[in-house]
Amino acid sequence: MESTRDIRRLIEREIKKGSAPLIFDHIDYRADALHEIQTESDLKRVLVYLFRIAEYENLANDMTRNNVYMENHLIRGDSFHRWNNVMERNANYLNVITYAKRLKPVYEGKTYVETMPCFFSFPEAESEKYRFIYEGTETYAFPLSGKHIINGLYLLSIMNRKNLAMQDAPFFTKVRITD
Repeated sequence: MESTRDIRRLIEREIKKGSAPLIFDHIDYRADALHEIQTESDLKRVLVYLFRIAEYENLANDMTRNNVYMENHLIRGDSFHRWNNVMERNANYLNVITYAKRLKPVYEGKTYVETMPCFFSFPEAESEKYRFIYEGTETYAFPLSGKHIINGLYLLSIMNRKNLAMQDAPFFTKVRITD
């Protein structure tokens, strides 16, 4: 894996090429970060929401695409892919369900979904440059390259998450791991 310094250099190059100067700031581990999955149907319901399929499909439009990132090497080797269109999201949902059946998870207090927000910073002085009105509401749009998002921001998020797990995991996760 690349070093943090190499990833930050990649982000700097992408910003020079025209990507918005968005950089990884920190991860916020909140008390409600772990959500227990008690049954296979709970797992399916969470995945349907995360992949924006079935009744949640309308949440994944052109402006707000699916932002579910996963360590895809568990399913397809070392490739990484952001799942955008409905067919790809449906296929990935089925792959995850198949993988889960192969793993045969124990749901009685031992299976969790973790949701932790990652925060990114942006120079306040440049905010006017990226402000616009969408459907009557003021918002911001940040043009980012795939390298900036996937090879930069995503990798920094994952690296920081792994460091958090190894060093600063909250007490309740340590208790759950030893159960």
